[in-house]
Amino acid sequence: MTGMMSDKASLDHMQTWRLSTIEKISKFRDTVQAQILKNELARSLLDTLVN
Repeated sequence: MTGMMSDKASLDHMQTWRLSTIEKISKFRDTVQAQILKNELARSLLDTLVN
């Protein structure tokens, strides 16, 4: 019985770790996308000023 409980606790820990990792990746991806958009906007503004 205790073997089953430790397996369940281990599974819960893995699920928690996976969710945490997915959230970190998602936040990183959002940060990168925001940076790309800022760069594109800056380039567009620069093009407008130069032309």
